[in-house]
Amino acid sequence: MDDEVVPHVSEGALPVTRRTLLGGAGVVAAALAIPGTADAALKVITSRSGALNFAIRDRESMQRLALSFANARISAGRIVPDGRSAATMVVDVGPQALIEEITSAAAPAVPVDARLARSSRLAFTLPRGGLPATRAGLLTWLACEPRVTALGAYPAEERIPPADVVYGNPAATQTAIEIPWFMVVSPSDESGWEHPLVGPTRDGRTEVWHTHLATRTFDDKGAPIGYDHSSDTVRVVWLRDKQASRMLGTTPAGIVRTAGSDDYPFEMRPNPQDRSDIGRLTGMTSNAAGTAAVKGGVADPVEVDLTLSALGGTMRASGAWNEPGVSSLTSWQQRTWDGRDTYIRTTRRGFVYPFAAPATLVEEVTREFLADRSGTVRAFERLSQRVIINVASMDLDAADGVPHAGLGAPFSRVTFRTRATPAITGVATPLSGEWRGVTVFVPELAGGEPFAFTITGRDRAGHSIAFEMPLLFAEDKLVSLKPSGSARANFTKTGSRALRTYYNGLPEAKRRANMRGAYVGFAASADGSTSMPTASLDWHLDIGTPRGSSSDLARERRPYSFPRMERATINV
Repeated sequence: MDDEVVPHVSEGALPVTRRTLLGGAGVVAAALAIPGTADAALKVITSRSGALNFAIRDRESMQRLALSFANARISAGRIVPDGRSAATMVVDVGPQALIEEITSAAAPAVPVDARLARSSRLAFTLPRGGLPATRAGLLTWLACEPRVTALGAYPAEERIPPADVVYGNPAATQTAIEIPWFMVVSPSDESGWEHPLVGPTRDGRTEVWHTHLATRTFDDKGAPIGYDHSSDTVRVVWLRDKQASRMLGTTPAGIVRTAGSDDYPFEMRPNPQDRSDIGRLTGMTSNAAGTAAVKGGVADPVEVDLTLSALGGTMRASGAWNEPGVSSLTSWQQRTWDGRDTYIRTTRRGFVYPFAAPATLVEEVTREFLADRSGTVRAFERLSQRVIINVASMDLDAADGVPHAGLGAPFSRVTFRTRATPAITGVATPLSGEWRGVTVFVPELAGGEPFAFTITGRDRAGHSIAFEMPLLFAEDKLVSLKPSGSARANFTKTGSRALRTYYNGLPEAKRRANMRGAYVGFAASADGSTSMPTASLDWHLDIGTPRGSSSDLARERRPYSFPRMERATINV
C-alpha cells in the first residue's frame, strides 16, 4: 500500500477528462510521497508544515481525501480543540457527479458534451477529546457531530420552522455534496458515514474506497454507538445556478428554460426547472388550498442510498410529494453509478382533455448502448416521455357543474382502455397568462401523428361504444401572475377560457374521435331510432358552472372544463 500526503489546494473549473474524473478533485500540487505507514506520513507532514491541512491517499483503493482542521492543534499524538471555539474537520472528497448531454439521434455524434460537479465536502465538529492523528483515528467519525446548514439539519417527518428555511451556499465548514450536478444537498444532523480504513483486497483486486451515508444510533445517555439506515435522507440546500436565490423562492423566478447557457448548457435532467422544484419541495409545503407555497412545515426530504468515492458518487434517490402549491412535480427518482447517471424519472400532475381526467406526465432518462456515427458502441443517455391516465373511467353526467345537464356530449360515461402512452413527443408550452410556462400538448408519436387513446363511451341509448382519439395533456401547475397573485389555470374561469380557445382551435385531427361506423345513440331510445352509424366525432371544450371558488376546485381537483361534441360525421 502506497500512501501519499499533499497540501490541500482549491480547484478551479475542471475540464471533463478521464484524468480529472478518476482523480477526483484534480488537486494541482506536487505529491510528497512518504514511505512507510499512513500514521508516519501524517506525523511527518504535520510537523513539517505546521498546518493542519493535508490529504490521505491510498493508491490501491484510490482513496483520496483532503482534510482541513480549524481551531485545532496537535497534542500528544492527537488533533484536539485549541480552546478558542469549536474545532472543525472538513473532508474534501472531490467531485461526485458528472452530467452528460441527452441525445436523441439514432446514431449520436461524439464526443457527447458533459460537465463535472465541483468538489463535495463533509464537515464535522471534533469531539472534546479530539481524534488520534492516525489513519484509523482520522477516518473514525462516529463521535464527530455533523456540521450542516439549518435547513439541511432536519430529518424526515420533523416540522421545519419557517425561519430555518434559508437557502444558501453552505459555509466552508458545513457539509456540501453536489450530486446531481448543480444541486447541493445535505444530510440531516442525525447522519453519519460508514467506511473501511482502505478498500478491501480480495484475490489481488482492491475495492475502491468509499464512504456510505448512514444514520447514527445512540445509547440511553445520548452517546453515539453505531450506525443504521433508518433515516438516510438529504435536502437541497443550494443550487449552483446564477439565479439560485430566485429559483428557490416561494414564488420561483429566473428559471432558464432553453438549453444553451452556463446553467443549462445542453439538454439534461435534472434541468433547471427540476432543480428548482426538488429544492423547494424539500423545504416547503403547500397551503391547504394548494394555491401557494409556504416555507417549512413537514416538508419531505429525498430518501437516498448514497456512497462517495474518488470515482464519483453512487446514489439511489427517491422523492415523493403532493404539494400542488409548491410544484407540479410529484416524484423524482435517480440512479447514479460512480458519478454517471443510469436512470432518472420524474412525474408531474395534470389532466387530459376534453374529458378532464387526472393524468401524469412521466419523463425517463435511461442509458442505452448505441452505435455512434463511426459504428463504435457507446452508452448514451436517452430521454423518453409518456402520459399516464390516473383513473379508469369518468362519469361525465355526474360531474358537478356540467353544462347543459351533460347533453352536450353523446356519452354519459367514458372508460379509458389505454391508460398509458408509449414514448411520445410534442411536449410544449404554447400559452401565456395563467398558462405561462405550463406544459400543454397533444402527445404525438415519433412520426408526428397524434397518439390515439382507445376509449369506451356509454352512449345516450345505454350502449358501450369503442373509439379512438387523441387527448390534450395540460399540466396542473401554479403560475405566478404579474403584478401579483398566482393561479392554477385548470381551476379558474380565465384559465379555462384560454384552454377552450386553444383546444377548439387545434387541427381537427387532434380533436377527432374515430368511431369506425359504430352506431352511436345520440339520445335515449328504446327502439334504437336515435342511433346513427357514425364515422367520427369532433370535440370542443366547454366551460361549466361548478360550485365553489377556484381555491375549492383546486383543492378538490375539479377543473372548469367539460367535453362538448362539436360535430358528428354520420353515414346515411
